[in-house]
Amino acid sequence: MGLECKKNGTVFLFYLSGELDHHSCIPIREELDKVICHYHVKRVIFDFSAVSFMDSAGIGLLLGRYREIAKFGGKCVILCESEKIKKILQMGSVQLVMPIVETKQEAYEKLGGTENGTI
Repeated sequence: MGLECKKNGTVFLFYLSGELDHHSCIPIREELDKVICHYHVKRVIFDFSAVSFMDSAGIGLLLGRYREIAKFGGKCVILCESEKIKKILQMGSVQLVMPIVETKQEAYEKLGGTENGTI
């Protein structure tokens, strides 16, 4: 599992790749929490484009980070093109708190801005 963090204006993009399971979630959670707490992150895109497998630990990871970001009045969006991963997210009812979109442009729009402009 890999994690890459980038910032575009006021939006943090967290690119996840590989398998998101019980073992890989621990270091990912620790790194995400450091960034979220240090920068008081309010707008996040979780990019699942390169995630090949996810189980319930991945859902827990997302929902836990959502709670932290919501403490700061923030919003999260999940960018996911894979039908398999979307189905897992939907089975965990993640879409009830975070929209699931298929393009970066949609993700930025859900956060109230555009990819090329600041929010």
